[in-house]
Amino acid sequence: MKNTYKLMFALGLGFLFGTAQAQSGMFFSEYAEGTSNNKYLEIFNGTGADANLDDYCILVATNGGGWSADVARFATGTVLKKGKTYVFANSSAQAGILALANESFAFNANGYLTAFNGDDARALAYLGNGDTTILDIIGDPSNDPGTGWDVAGTASATANNTLVRKASITKGNTDWSASAGTDAASSEWTVETIADATYVPATLANHSWVAVTLQVNMQNEPISHFGVHAPGGFPNMTWDPSTDKVMASNTSNYVYSVTYYLPPNAEYEYKFVNGNAWGQPDESSNTKFGVGSSDTTMALRCWNSNVDCAAPANGTHKVTFQVEMKNQDIDATDGVRVAGNYQKAAGDANDWSPADCPKAAQHGTICRRVAWLPDGSYEYKFVNGTGGWESANNRALTVSGADVVTQLVCFNETDTCATITKIKRNVTFLVNDGNYANSFKLTDVKFKGQMSSWSDFQAYDDGTNGDAVAGDGIWTAVYELSTGTYEWGATDKGNWIIKGPNLKATLNSDGTVTGDTVWNIPALGDLINVTFSVDMSDTIVNAAGVWLAGNFQPYMETPQGEWKYNLIQLTDNGDGIWSTTVKLWAQKYQYRFANDSAEAASENWLGAECSSLNGYNKFDRVFDVTMAKQDTALPTYKWNRCETVTLNSENIIGAAELTLAPNPAEGQFTVALAGSRIDRVEVRSLDGRVVRSIAGGNQSLVVDATGLNGLYLVHISDSLGRSTTQKVVLK
Repeated sequence: MKNTYKLMFALGLGFLFGTAQAQSGMFFSEYAEGTSNNKYLEIFNGTGADANLDDYCILVATNGGGWSADVARFATGTVLKKGKTYVFANSSAQAGILALANESFAFNANGYLTAFNGDDARALAYLGNGDTTILDIIGDPSNDPGTGWDVAGTASATANNTLVRKASITKGNTDWSASAGTDAASSEWTVETIADATYVPATLANHSWVAVTLQVNMQNEPISHFGVHAPGGFPNMTWDPSTDKVMASNTSNYVYSVTYYLPPNAEYEYKFVNGNAWGQPDESSNTKFGVGSSDTTMALRCWNSNVDCAAPANGTHKVTFQVEMKNQDIDATDGVRVAGNYQKAAGDANDWSPADCPKAAQHGTICRRVAWLPDGSYEYKFVNGTGGWESANNRALTVSGADVVTQLVCFNETDTCATITKIKRNVTFLVNDGNYANSFKLTDVKFKGQMSSWSDFQAYDDGTNGDAVAGDGIWTAVYELSTGTYEWGATDKGNWIIKGPNLKATLNSDGTVTGDTVWNIPALGDLINVTFSVDMSDTIVNAAGVWLAGNFQPYMETPQGEWKYNLIQLTDNGDGIWSTTVKLWAQKYQYRFANDSAEAASENWLGAECSSLNGYNKFDRVFDVTMAKQDTALPTYKWNRCETVTLNSENIIGAAELTLAPNPAEGQFTVALAGSRIDRVEVRSLDGRVVRSIAGGNQSLVVDATGLNGLYLVHISDSLGRSTTQKVVLK
């Protein structure tokens, strides 16, 4: 039996009826007004969390006299576990009752806590909010019923009976009439046999709900910084993910779980939420389940699925990309994407393709994506929508034997976001056409940029929609910006008219606009011939040949669509140099060579020292002939490199002077020169390694190729200081 303990406080009480959701699950679960002193009160913790009973008390009212200022408090520091009961008993009750009591009080204790007869009301109250909030009532404190109050259709049931709260009841009730009911069906109570000197009700200290554990596998989901929640139609919950319990995680296998104590033999439903608010995100449908009379653990399932997740590929690790978007307007349709050269490794269709990347999960202003990747080094960028690339440089990622959560960075920045006061205002963008008086004038200008997720918005040169003067060649577009920095460009009839990198404009928090909002197109120069050349001697040329494309194509003597790779083919000069001459109007342009007639075969390793970043996150070669008055030959570049080649026929061994046979060869081949002696022959693999190096001295040389298979480059130098590179097939 527990020690007899009594602690009373005289309080100035101002009673409040009703309570916060978190406390309403604490209620009376059993009441016994038995023979003699066989009396007790039982409370039950159905709040779903352990409760500190220092925040609760019992109020007493005797013979209709109203609530007494004396309240009964629990033993200081007592914690009532979730789903458990606490029993007050009269200290003179029979031994079987006292054995199950948590505290016992003398019959004539102040407040007569356990000395009630059938006409004495009791209440459970919460004190934790600074007021006294009544949670549950047995009886009417302001009325004396005589013998007792009727309950469940039983007359004077609060006298000489045991009242047991039904298992379906999940919270207290301050309306005693509704709680007592008028018959067995409408009452919250059942009327049971009286406790006496020989009988202890089997329900004493045994009011219990079953423990139900919900669990979800989050291996493929980025976890919100608000945690994972499981709100549902549970006792004392209102489907609010911000107030339910956050789920605990088992990071070794990405399982998140939570245990609720629920009334038995009932049906419930719930939803997992990856965050603390609906849409952060939440699962697509509710999950329904039934509870019996024993504790249960629901089968583990994958997020938003009815079955568990398939195991990730061996040798891969969970990588969580995350970006702070609080200073951006997130694309309402396409959200935020994470594009990079990791995408194929993660199972996406293509690298550097926002459209092939799933939308990142949005948790407040933070967006996250999960990918399972093998060890390696990767690069990536965040994209607002499918076209709103951030202007920051590519971000680096290394995966090495463990899961990775990337640093939380601000979109467009290398560090976390500074707080920016968000405002909106209309900003005017202009294109000033220097050719508006000739045949190359612009006729259908559209702007696009990060502010529009790279969707077009129309510009005008007709004196409307913000345009000042009709027909003056100044094309105007007005667009509402939010505070932030935006890249932008413009097109005419679908062709880019802003050459080189995208322009940037910033709407500052004070309402000022800085950066570029105007693009001036200079008047075209003279019609000249421009010769393009590329050295392909260190490269295997595709059977389709070498091609050229650029934004100069609409400005050729015979205009073409820009960046059309299948229209301009180069010619092999016989020494590994491929070239072509194009007649165009002088201006500054961008271009790239392609080893085939498709963009996918174009140069992709160019650097900033010889090229310029375009709006497609690639580097293009640049040439400026704006001031040229005569035909111009551009530098000859090595394929896919910034290195230039000096064309001088005196330094090249002519094709007519050289014999390399047989080709294809097996085991050996012979190199012979007609007009000079061989100085050295080097056989190189396609990745540049020298696999044979033989000194010459004569006009012919036999090269031992034993053990070599495939295509190789043969570099030959002669006694006159000349050289050439040829291809040979070895088998």
